[in-house]
Amino acid sequence: METMGIYKSTIKATSFLYLEMKKASELKLKGLSNQEIMEKIKEENYFLLGSDNRKRVIASEVIKRMDYLNQDLLEKLVNRHTSMGKIIVLYAIMKKDRLFSEFMQEVFRDKLLISENQITAKDFNLFFQRKREQDADLERWADETYKKLTQVYKRILTETGLAKRINKSIEIQSAIIDFELEESIKALGDEEYLKILQGVRE
Repeated sequence: METMGIYKSTIKATSFLYLEMKKASELKLKGLSNQEIMEKIKEENYFLLGSDNRKRVIASEVIKRMDYLNQDLLEKLVNRHTSMGKIIVLYAIMKKDRLFSEFMQEVFRDKLLISENQITAKDFNLFFQRKREQDADLERWADETYKKLTQVYKRILTETGLAKRINKSIEIQSAIIDFELEESIKALGDEEYLKILQGVRE
């Protein structure tokens, strides 16, 4: 799987954004440019957000995630069933966010591979501690950032339908991805992401 640049913690302020991704993708399919989509979101309060800063942050994140989707995936996100759309949004998040992608690979998939269906608070702590030891930039992040990231990761997996909360843990399951979406993602050379989501090694 490709390396995706530097680590960022922007996901803690944006989370899943399925509905926002779907609405922005509709605009993209109508031929609007990223700049036009950005202006529509901010000027018309297209996502029904509060502050101007929140509009800017969410619009920017949605557009960056959307840029990882080709025409085929945009159309599936907009026109197909919700469960497929949520997997597409999760795929876009994994493409954009290096740390979350590594969590999915090193914790989510590894748990499924050994038929262990719970990710505990200890698992989150160990993952983030390992990353802090490996990267000086991550060592400088505050403890509160990691607490927030833990909450957001749980929320993303729960909203995607791949987890349910059990106290401080989450109970996970592999993604059910239909053949058509599998082929779309494979066509982009991203079969490794399918293996992560489905909990398979080969």
